[in-house]
Parts: sequence; C-alpha cells; structure tokens
Amino acid sequence: RAAPSPNSASAIKRRFRTEPTAGKPLYKLSKIKIFMERIQKIIANAGLMSRRKAEGIIMDGRVLVNSRKAVLGDKADSETDKIEVNGKRIVPEKKVYIIFNKPKSVICSMERLKEGKSISDYFKLKERVYPAGRLDYDSEGLVFLTNDGAITELITHPRYETEKEYIIEIDKSISEKDIEQLRHGVMLEDGMSWPAKVEILDSRMRLDITMHEGRKAQIKRMFTALGYKVLSLARIRIGSILMEHMLPGKYRELSFEEISGLKKILKENYEKSVRNREQRISLQKRIRPNPVKYVRRDIIGIRKIEPWKPKAEKPKFRNDFERFRGERAEKRKEKHQPEKSSRLI
Repeated sequence: RAAPSPNSASAIKRRFRTEPTAGKPLYKLSKIKIFMERIQKIIANAGLMSRRKAEGIIMDGRVLVNSRKAVLGDKADSETDKIEVNGKRIVPEKKVYIIFNKPKSVICSMERLKEGKSISDYFKLKERVYPAGRLDYDSEGLVFLTNDGAITELITHPRYETEKEYIIEIDKSISEKDIEQLRHGVMLEDGMSWPAKVEILDSRMRLDITMHEGRKAQIKRMFTALGYKVLSLARIRIGSILMEHMLPGKYRELSFEEISGLKKILKENYEKSVRNREQRISLQKRIRPNPVKYVRRDIIGIRKIEPWKPKAEKPKFRNDFERFRGERAEKRKEKHQPEKSSRLI
C-alpha cells in the first residue's frame, strides 16, 4: 500500500491529534500551507473536466503534484505547486478577488432569478466567482466575491475570527446595559453569540458593530432579543478590505497590495486559531492525565472480530445494605402472603 501523502486531509487531521508536550508546539506552522484546495477542485476549476472525473483519474494515478503521485484527499496550492495531469502541467484558473456594494432588495446569490434581482445581475465575468459570506436581502454594503476557496474559508469560518464591521441604525436609543450585553454575548435560539465590539456614533440609535461571526440575520436577531428593531444595516469592512467611494451596484477588483494585506491578516488569524487549539488540547491533557490515543488503522491492521460472549449477570444487590433491605422485604412478602385454601369447590 502506498504511503499516505503528507498534505492529505487525513494527514493534516493527524497533526491536530498529536498529543503536545510541555514547551513543544503542536506542529510547525511554517511547514503547513494555508491557501490550499483539494486537487480535484483545482483540476475542475481549470476547465479540464468535472470534479467527479478528476477524482477518478487521481485514483488511477494519473495526477502528479510536485513530481509525486497524488492520492484522493490531497490538497495543493495552485499558485506554487506543480500539478500534472497525464504528463501535462495544468494552467490554474486565474484567481479573481472582487468587492461589490450590494444595494438593498438584492439577493446575495450568483444564481439567476426569474423574479427579483440577485448580485449576479451586476456582473459580466469569464471566471466563476461566488460570495464569501452572506448579506441579508434588505441589508446593503460590502460583499467579497472570489473563486479562491481557501480565502473563502478563512473569511467565513468563525474560528479564524476574521472581522466584519457594520453600521446599523435602530428604532430607539440603546442603554448602556444592553451595550455591555452585546460586548459579552447575547443568547439566541441557536446558541450564545460571540462578543462584539460596539461603538456609539453620532447618537445612541446609530452604532458601529464589529463581529467575526456570520449566522443568518444574526445582528438583527441579537437586537430583537434585547428589544430593539434594526432599521438599516450596512457592512463597510471585511478584514483589511474597506468599501470606500463606491456607489450601490458597483464593483471593482482588488489591487495587489489589498490582496497581500488581506492574506497577511488571514494568515495571522489562521496561526492564532492553531495556537488556541493547541492550548485547549494541552489543557485537556492536564485535566485528563490519560488522554485518548489515536492510532492509524492501516498500521495496526483490521480490527479483530471478537467471538460473542454472554453478558455477565448484574448482581441483585449492589451492597450489604441493599441486600439486607431486599431480604427483609422478601420475608415480609412471604409473611403476608395469604395461604392457599385446600377446600374443594
């Protein structure tokens, strides 16, 4: 059997499962590529074939990554890794990074709609892009669109803590108590929200909120839970990307400097999330001295099937006190049981 690839999804998961020791990091961040995607997705995005067919040729051994035979589940960076299909190097899809000022009453989807408008009505691009995160139908502001799946995950997944900043207007002045509640978290139907950064603007009815979560209609539900109604909501920032001097319905591509700045912040967030995970595992190890050990099934072999054994009978009484009470109850039952009549009817 071929040795597993060091960049496969299972190999990366095993790195997280490594039990850390005092003063020893979980793994070296410099050896892990952050902006990676599955190989079948890279091949499909290059326009060679569907993702399902790409999985088939990977299993047949016809795909090489950096002159090494790829296996299903491997990940690669299309910009830095050399990927060959049937001996020919593929030309990766051009990465596109766009920001769009979404107007109100527009659905945040790239699907064409029979009724109403979606953000796809504002674009005429050769590349297939999709929004990194959602923005509600009646909300407006910054939408980030790309065909880079790794960037999308780093922006949208809450564990990477990529900040999104909003300007909102509510129906009445907010109290200091409710502001502190927002800063500590609000209980919603789907769980407690993460703490938010809140700043008061020109009045207590107009606020600046910064969050790194993106649940459906989360900000509106948070204010509804506190007794307020959100009248308007506009997103103005994602990570280091600011929406400035853009009219509603307009879009533009990011500059090289903007993309580099965004990737730098996303990399810092990624490394921070890994360190936090390492600290949690270390804490669990201190609390639980004998942690669960993970083993690879392909090394120790197939799990043995044990012959069936009947379960051991549970003892009738767990201790002497229960035995005393049980025996006394049985004697009492026998004492009060009526004698059977021997008279024939």
